[in-house]
Amino acid sequence: MDIHVKHTFSEQDEKLARLKASLFKHSNAASSASNVLDHADLGHALTLCDPHWRKLDVKKHGYFRQTDYPFVMANCDACRLFCPCQLFIHESVLQQVWRTKEQQRRDREYATIV
Repeated sequence: MDIHVKHTFSEQDEKLARLKASLFKHSNAASSASNVLDHADLGHALTLCDPHWRKLDVKKHGYFRQTDYPFVMANCDACRLFCPCQLFIHESVLQQVWRTKEQQRRDREYATIV
C-alpha cells in the first residue's frame, strides 16, 4: 500500500487551509471567555474544567452537559490546561452524534420484541 503526499500546494490551497484552521484556533488577543463564546456561537463541542463550566450559562447557548461520563480528560477551552473537564454538546448536533439513554432503552426493548 502506497501513501501519496502532495508536495506542491497552490496559494489558494494554503489560504483555504489557514481559513479552516482559524475556525478552531484560539485568539491570543481575546480573553478566554471570548474564545469560549466564539466556539459556542459556532456550535462546537466545549470542554470546560470545573471552575469554568460553572460560569457558562449552557442553556442560554443551547448546550447540554454530557452526564453519561463523569468527566473527560481534555484541554479546557477557557484556560487551555489539560485536566478533567465537562463535555458540552450543542443541541443542533446532539441527536446526530450521541445516543441518549432513552434511545438506548427503546433500542433494547425493540431488540427483545423482534
